[in-house]
Amino acid sequence: MHGPDIVGNTARKALSDAEMRKDSAVIITNFLCFDLKKAGGPAKTARAQILGDNINPELVEDKIYRQIVKGIITEKPLDKVAYRTTEELVNDVLGGWINVFTIPAEETKNKTERPEYSGPVFVVIGANELAFISAVTYWEIWRCTLREQKRLDEAIKTFRKSCKEAESKLGKIASVDGDTKEARKDLREKNIELESLEYQRSITIVSNVASQESRRFFKHVYSVVVQKIESAIPNSKVIGEGTSYLKINDKLIKIYIPSHLRVTDGLLNDYANTYAPDVLREKNPDQVVICHPWSLQTRMTGREIDHDGQRDSMGVCVAPIAIDGEFIRSQRSSLRTKDHPIMKAVYNRMFKSGVIRLRCSNGVLDVEEIPVKALEAFKNYPKSLVTKKTKGAAVYARSSKNLWFMICSDHHWGGRSKEFFWVNVNGVSVRLSMAEAVFHMMRQQGLCEGNNMPIHFLASPDDPTQAQNVKYRTEPHPHEMSYDRIEKNTGDLLRQAMSLRKKEDVLQAADEIRKLALYQFEKRGTDYLLSQLMQMMERHIEPNLDIFSAILRRSQSAKVRVLSVGEITVPEFGGYDSRNIGLINIGTGNHFARTTDGEMIEGPLYAMRLRDLLLQTNEWRDQKKFIGKHVLAPVYGKTCIGWGIISVEGKHEYGIEIRSAPTNMAGWGDPLKGHVKKDLRRGNYSRIWNRKLPVLKFFGDKHFFSGISTDHAIYQMSPAAVHTDAYGENGFAPNNTGVSFLGVPVDGPDSGPVFWRVLPYDVIKDFVETNPRPFNWEDYLPNPA
Repeated sequence: MHGPDIVGNTARKALSDAEMRKDSAVIITNFLCFDLKKAGGPAKTARAQILGDNINPELVEDKIYRQIVKGIITEKPLDKVAYRTTEELVNDVLGGWINVFTIPAEETKNKTERPEYSGPVFVVIGANELAFISAVTYWEIWRCTLREQKRLDEAIKTFRKSCKEAESKLGKIASVDGDTKEARKDLREKNIELESLEYQRSITIVSNVASQESRRFFKHVYSVVVQKIESAIPNSKVIGEGTSYLKINDKLIKIYIPSHLRVTDGLLNDYANTYAPDVLREKNPDQVVICHPWSLQTRMTGREIDHDGQRDSMGVCVAPIAIDGEFIRSQRSSLRTKDHPIMKAVYNRMFKSGVIRLRCSNGVLDVEEIPVKALEAFKNYPKSLVTKKTKGAAVYARSSKNLWFMICSDHHWGGRSKEFFWVNVNGVSVRLSMAEAVFHMMRQQGLCEGNNMPIHFLASPDDPTQAQNVKYRTEPHPHEMSYDRIEKNTGDLLRQAMSLRKKEDVLQAADEIRKLALYQFEKRGTDYLLSQLMQMMERHIEPNLDIFSAILRRSQSAKVRVLSVGEITVPEFGGYDSRNIGLINIGTGNHFARTTDGEMIEGPLYAMRLRDLLLQTNEWRDQKKFIGKHVLAPVYGKTCIGWGIISVEGKHEYGIEIRSAPTNMAGWGDPLKGHVKKDLRRGNYSRIWNRKLPVLKFFGDKHFFSGISTDHAIYQMSPAAVHTDAYGENGFAPNNTGVSFLGVPVDGPDSGPVFWRVLPYDVIKDFVETNPRPFNWEDYLPNPA
């Protein structure tokens, strides 16, 4: 929906964007919007105020009435209105889509008409289209019924007259004592036929239409509408109705169409809470895209689709709707148009329109959200940025640079359910968990050298250690072996090694003994809190000093500017505030605090250790102020909460928040739903985010990946480093394991996509353990500042 200027049409801009990015296909659904209610009184007038289906006189079938319509449109008399049939309405609307999808010949270089997007366009008949087809089917049956009623009324009138004439004739014959046999027979036959006509008339009402006839008419209308759609939209193909599956470049995408038309923020929650039967049946796509005609904004989460003893994962995303909400709000009063769902959506304070791009990089399918204002943003950047020498994700070369955030939460060092991989480091297999394995993937591709690191900001919001939050020492892991079994198993392996002659075979047997022992150490957990704390330092911080250093180096080189809450609110005291954030932020967990009765928190200890290690290196030895400002553990009371503002020098400023956990839960299907609703009442509670929108808000704690994007804030929750434990078997969906990334354009939210990236357990395992190979970070995290 947009104004009459086709250049600014949202759908056209989306197609232009897809053409520029060379997208493999465009998928559209719920794109036909009509007022389907007959009459409806004043409410119909209210709904008409926002519909853009203006009448085109040239499509009026009757030549005489066509001229009348032209006159009404031109002269605008107050004693006449124009009418049109359903078919003319469809032709009008699809004619508009022809204009959207087609570049006129006069605007092309070779003066030949061509499609705005040259690739395939897949159409899914959605709730809007299906409602329209059902309505047209009803209207056609209704009109057919009216015609039949009129025919029967006329026939009954004729036969009644004929019967009266037959009675009169019979009377005349009887009065002269003639033979009345033939006359009586004629009258009897006419009465029988009249009774039949009256019976037919009594049942000829819409409610008596046979179901099979409704199905026959529906099938006919459906085929006509499909034909009209495919004729109107270049390179289009209607691929299904309602929920449909589509395979593009070896990735299976499920387009899920909800069965209702309510304006609600519960679309993601409803689907994610009912996905399990499909997993059992192995109907598992790589990505589920929920398409509702009145979706409020982009939402997403991850779900496990395990099979045959192996972990697997899929993404679930709610697609936004591609309309210009700002234009609609500027043109229409919400008081006049409450009856139409589009107004209920655009006046919702969480509404954010746009389109999504599904992009596959390194075999990982992720979501990119393009707000309406960011469509065709490439036109603001010179074509010269795209050259033959452009490397990595060349599709993004002509666009804003990006700020990249990495979120790896809930490490749970010492926990029995912490996940690890066997990773070959310098010829020896070692155990690396989620963040550490991803750091290894980065290191292997040279990201620690120079300014190759694309990440500008790192946060670990919650639970670095497992602690003894609920006395996990009383819940042994199901893989924990008894001492006797370990002794027997290692003894068998040792005897096997003693019988071997080749050195490599002996070493392999020794490696198996080592792996068994290390695995059993893991499954027994580390219950002593100090030992857990030391593991966080010795296994996460110290071995990855080069990663932390590379992030700081890249940010410093890119002139990333972080302005913390204290620098704004208490500058007279040196800007100190425990809630200050930096470029590397290490959270503190509720597990640790509860174990120590709230008398001790952990995050500041890790930040202090990392600062000390960095300041011992040649690179940072003389930059104590920089390290002190940017390696922090934000804390509010005893909880990880940090506030600030981030930007690249001279570019758009984003508010930023790190929080250990969301403030509220409204269901595990959409873990951030409750927090986002509660945010609507909180305002600028940090006191520093005014005009620094959208605020970027990062969370941990719930062990799920989750994301919600509104105009005023972008929310992202990181997956955890643990698998589902006995507590999760109380009925929760299997939790997500992995790390996440977020990319935002440095020139502001209207200058490019928002990049949602997730590396789940199964993908990391494939790259570092199952089939070790290089990971193309330049393609995965494109165009870093």
